[in-house]
Amino acid sequence: MCSSDLTNNPTARMVFSQKGSDGVFTFRDASPEPNVLTVTGLASGMSVQSITFNGRPVSGAVIDLTAGGGQIKIAIGPTRSR
Repeated sequence: MCSSDLTNNPTARMVFSQKGSDGVFTFRDASPEPNVLTVTGLASGMSVQSITFNGRPVSGAVIDLTAGGGQIKIAIGPTRSR
């Protein structure tokens, strides 16, 4: 599941829906400001490998929407050993 942590801005909202079995989500009505993306519900042994927004790496899961929308890619794979 993907969601946006909007606890610091109670007036903001981000709505999403999952499309089909391909795992593609569409976010609608996202506030035009920095948002924190949270990924939950992954299978045991799986973790987020990377997040990119419009082809650029996302730092700290913050997606800055002040310049408008775009494409978010979340790569999920086996948890890496340290």
